[in-house]
Amino acid sequence: MNEWNQQDKPRPLPAKLMALISLLQGLGLLYLHQAIELHYWPHDQPQWLFAFYSLVFIWPTMLLLGLDHNNGRAIAKLTLPFALLSGLLATMLAIRLSPSNTFVLMHCCTALCLR
Repeated sequence: MNEWNQQDKPRPLPAKLMALISLLQGLGLLYLHQAIELHYWPHDQPQWLFAFYSLVFIWPTMLLLGLDHNNGRAIAKLTLPFALLSGLLATMLAIRLSPSNTFVLMHCCTALCLR
């Protein structure tokens, strides 16, 4: 059987780094929930709210699942663009679900992009 060398084994992340990532995710979620309840900035703009929720959920979760001592920069380079893309998709979804006054803005932006 092929045994792993001590250097080849993926070492788990330190507990402090995992706790820091989780704490920052929790603070982001707390701010978004408080913004809705207390009527702070993104509560009345669903496109920003959807984007921030998707970023706060996806990026830290992907970091916690994929990060180890050997691939820190590589995972950050892969997960950040994916999280930004999901935020963009969430923004587009929020624009589509918004009332009809934003449909005019979406139509104008689409017309400008197609030129």
